[in-house]
Amino acid sequence: MPIQIQSQSQMRLAREAVQFCYLCGQPLSLVSPSEVASEHVLARGSSDLQVTGADAWNVTLPVHRTCDVTLKKPHDDELISLQRVHCRPLHKVGNSDRKRVWKRMAQAEREGLPRTFPAVSTESTLKAVWATVRGMHAALYSAYLPPDVKHRTMPPVPSFSTKSTLSFQQQVEDEALTGTRVLRGVEGALLANECDEIKAWGFSIRYRCIWHVLPDRNNAMCIWSLETPEAGVWSRSVTGGYVPWRGLYFCAQVPRGAAMLSDRAIELANADTERKAHKPIIMFLTDNAGRIPQL
Repeated sequence: MPIQIQSQSQMRLAREAVQFCYLCGQPLSLVSPSEVASEHVLARGSSDLQVTGADAWNVTLPVHRTCDVTLKKPHDDELISLQRVHCRPLHKVGNSDRKRVWKRMAQAEREGLPRTFPAVSTESTLKAVWATVRGMHAALYSAYLPPDVKHRTMPPVPSFSTKSTLSFQQQVEDEALTGTRVLRGVEGALLANECDEIKAWGFSIRYRCIWHVLPDRNNAMCIWSLETPEAGVWSRSVTGGYVPWRGLYFCAQVPRGAAMLSDRAIELANADTERKAHKPIIMFLTDNAGRIPQL
């Protein structure tokens, strides 16, 4: 059975099972209670959606206060500002948010990239969502996910890195292809009722993931998607369609109780892909030569 966290009581049980700081991995019992804080895995302030009643709960986990301030908050601030600039009317965007984003755009222009292109060009933003994924992993599996495992995080809009050897256009095209394959895999698992899933804040925040053991590697791969109201607004304003955050990461082994990708899910994903006139995901996330896309 897939692991599901869809209520406040289920979230409370998951939170009680996490006896470590998901940001650094150290046991919380080693510090005084005053040094532990309840932290929003998806940054507080990243959504303007108002939810009331029994559904007004979010994914929160205990962390060291110092880890929250030094390892997460700076990246969360970058993400919140970027989303506000793209998702809010300009008159509702504060000066601090505008300055933070325009500074990044000017930096991209100095590095030879199109300043006005509505894409992610800051690693800090991707780090914020990667930290969120690590928190979701902790909530689902009561296990620590180190920040330096091999992974790839893809935002709702095209993204690029100034450190890549690929051209700007090549990066955008590669991400579009890999991102589509990830989403098809998650959607196939969802159709087969095989996804591990967290639904929070009135079900407006949806994290889904599925695991696959690679036959030619000694590790396991998790593919995931993260839906938020802001991701929908942001992606539609740029691409004209809905695209969630999505990505993949590798671990030495599959967490206990994690949902595994089945042949049935792959069949459903490919069938759904063909109906939507997309390129089939072939053998899950590989290219025509059977290779996993480079991270």
